[in-house]
Amino acid sequence: MSAPQYLDWSEFLPHQWDFFSWEPDDPARIQQTVEFLGGGWGAGKTEGAARRFFKLCCENPWTEAYGDGNPTAIVAAPTLRVLKQATMATLEGVIPREAILKKRAAPHYEWILVNGVRILFTSGEAEMEGISAFACWIDEVQHPAFSSDPRRYLNYMARLRDPHSKRRAMIASGLPESGWVRDTFDRPDDPAYHTVLAATADNVHIPAELMERFRGACPSGYEGSLLEGRWMSPPGAIYSQYNAAIHLTEMRGKPHVAVDVGMDVGNGAHVVFAQPMPMPARSIAGRAHGTQKGLLFVDEMAATNLSVDEICMRIKAERGHWRIEPGVSTIHVDPNTDRDERRALYKHFPGVRIVRKERGDETYAVETGIRFVQAALLDSWGNARILFWRGLTGTYPACSKCEWGSWDNRARPDRCPKCGAPLRDHAQYGVIDAVQRYRRNEATGKPIKDNLRDHACDAFRYVVAEQLPLERAEARVIRHR
Repeated sequence: MSAPQYLDWSEFLPHQWDFFSWEPDDPARIQQTVEFLGGGWGAGKTEGAARRFFKLCCENPWTEAYGDGNPTAIVAAPTLRVLKQATMATLEGVIPREAILKKRAAPHYEWILVNGVRILFTSGEAEMEGISAFACWIDEVQHPAFSSDPRRYLNYMARLRDPHSKRRAMIASGLPESGWVRDTFDRPDDPAYHTVLAATADNVHIPAELMERFRGACPSGYEGSLLEGRWMSPPGAIYSQYNAAIHLTEMRGKPHVAVDVGMDVGNGAHVVFAQPMPMPARSIAGRAHGTQKGLLFVDEMAATNLSVDEICMRIKAERGHWRIEPGVSTIHVDPNTDRDERRALYKHFPGVRIVRKERGDETYAVETGIRFVQAALLDSWGNARILFWRGLTGTYPACSKCEWGSWDNRARPDRCPKCGAPLRDHAQYGVIDAVQRYRRNEATGKPIKDNLRDHACDAFRYVVAEQLPLERAEARVIRHR
């Protein structure tokens, strides 16, 4: 596909053109979009995103409604070095020199285009507040500067509030990593989202010798994301069965259904809440044969540096809308939970069964519990018995009390517009983040405990291993006489 005649651009690669030319099916209704161009090394991600970004700048010029101000667009990269040497350099090659009226350098990089658009440049190392923009482009979005703290991404989304623009857009480019990146941008059923993935080989301009160097530099097991441009779990991932397309749901949970609780105490204590629910069961050749018990994880709570007594008080004060019902609910705790800690649980939740595994119990061993979780996430027939409410990704503003959730990433209000409750404070190291990042040490083969995510992972495992045990087929030796 050829570039517009007035631009000195090389021909579009097919995936770049797909990304550049896309428009929502109903633009009158969908006035804010989220667009992701992901791919392997050298696939042309940054160039394609830069062209799309410039197109949006051309479509939103200054009008009298802006008065003395300017329509503003934001460009972000993980570090100042990447911003200057890669992202800005690429954009400078995309925008014709005569289209840039003025440039301002450090400490605040800023360009003014001839149509009145102001482009602000920032890095993941800097804070940005008080800006109203019509577009934002985040380059190398998989970088920990963005992926390790979803609140930073939400802050950029909150900048997209220009009241005079016809259209607002979040553009992102980077490696298609499973985890936060996929949770955020892999939304095939949402008409406001557009995701394009490309392999390194899709860039026909890459010389054969460079391709060989790419392959030589790519560690074994990383080919999927670094070269082939597809979503994949990182090597060593313990719960590689997790798939956002399968396991995330917008179902919020039912306030009248009792919850089971998983609790791991310590410096980074974590609590998860799950409701039982029937899920489809399939067997040979994918044939459905009824339903089986599953779990919907509806909420979680970080409880750093709190005693069990304090954690229980927080649960009752902040998560009291979930029913922890005597005789029905169970609270699953660390095998190392001592007598005084169990006594606090019984005091706050009388009549609720406390499950604490002891040596000799089948799921006392961590590895056994891991196998139970792996099978519950996805078994060999394709059955998934675990779902997570999408709000637990920390990517979307959502209420901790009612079912309200804003899936279009609008600016976060202070309180729920439906019931008035404070919006939930997403844990930076929540259960979904923990499940995706839980991995083994390459040298020892043992699960890595970082004292950040492993508490959420443990609390999750306690519940699943007890509530969704593996069914074992028994074999007998028949003796012939």
